[in-house]
Amino acid sequence: MRDQVFLTAEEAREAVRIDFMTYGSQKELMASVLPLLAGREVRPYVPEAITRERLVSVLEAVDLSLEDLAALCSLVFNASARVGCDRHEQLGIWVDTGMESFVCTRCGQCCLKLDFHRDCTSKDVQRWQDNGRHDILAWVGEESGPDGQVNYRIWRHPNTPLYTETCPWLRRIPGDRAFVCTIQDMKPEVCLSYPGTAKHARMTGCPGLGRD
Repeated sequence: MRDQVFLTAEEAREAVRIDFMTYGSQKELMASVLPLLAGREVRPYVPEAITRERLVSVLEAVDLSLEDLAALCSLVFNASARVGCDRHEQLGIWVDTGMESFVCTRCGQCCLKLDFHRDCTSKDVQRWQDNGRHDILAWVGEESGPDGQVNYRIWRHPNTPLYTETCPWLRRIPGDRAFVCTIQDMKPEVCLSYPGTAKHARMTGCPGLGRD
């Protein structure tokens, strides 16, 4: 697991937006980041009146410096974040993931319970096509976006419009409580990168952190 991730300014904004819109109520977090986004004139404020939608609209409207974006990432992801360059000398933000001690318990929770249907990319599909994995592609659905762009969805029962409730590639190890992925070398990027941060693990119920 990576202990740091590099984000461009656009990627950092998107990561913050996803955090706001994905998790449940984070009233204390929202109260702490609103002054950074909207300025000190928002004080005093009532945390209960702050909505995720309002924060996202403010985030999209304000022009934050990289330093302010780094401070925002630090608050939102509960991690150290700083301005820096990647190996291509591109300026952006390095965020500590807190994943140094992560060990997958093979509990299967992420495959059994999380909503993953929208997290399939064109790169995933291209990789499966390049490797002749038509068995995997049979479980991939396509939807047209408002701009005409094709959006891929996993996992759809072959030849039907119905999506599975759990991952069809998950199998329990015989005689064990653990699970195994039967497409480990070909699984989608969303699966390979889960959980991306310690906060992501904590908020989605992953038990892989804090083990002895």
